[in-house]
Amino acid sequence: MKLVCLLATLLALPTAAQAECVDLFANGAAPTTPHPTSLLCSARLCSAAFAIGYSGQMKESLWSAEHLTEEAVEQARTLQGRSGFYEDTRIPVSDRAELYDYKRSGWSRGHLSPSGDTPTRETRAETFALSNIVPQAASLNSGA
Repeated sequence: MKLVCLLATLLALPTAAQAECVDLFANGAAPTTPHPTSLLCSARLCSAAFAIGYSGQMKESLWSAEHLTEEAVEQARTLQGRSGFYEDTRIPVSDRAELYDYKRSGWSRGHLSPSGDTPTRETRAETFALSNIVPQAASLNSGA
């Protein structure tokens, strides 16, 4: 378990992308988990339009954050299509969700940061990383 937390800590080290990540948080502060020293220790992963707090033990994100603007949402409405789901290679294989985890599981893949919020094809594609996906009942993931 210490290895998982160590890997999460290493993933959370500041990088240029993570410095930009601060812009996605309310008041510049990342969300926190109730028990940061628990076995659910998490790493912050930053994408261009959203950030997530990822748990290697749970192999899913504990939270997501995005900064929405009216302009970005209007741009997002003009985009057509979607991307394919993929494994997030920023996470060690032992700690990440894999595509086969969802096969015949009875669960749908639900976005934490919605693909429909993103203003460009590149940022939309980032939302399909499995680090931004959690198991979701299929009935909650289709239709209004």
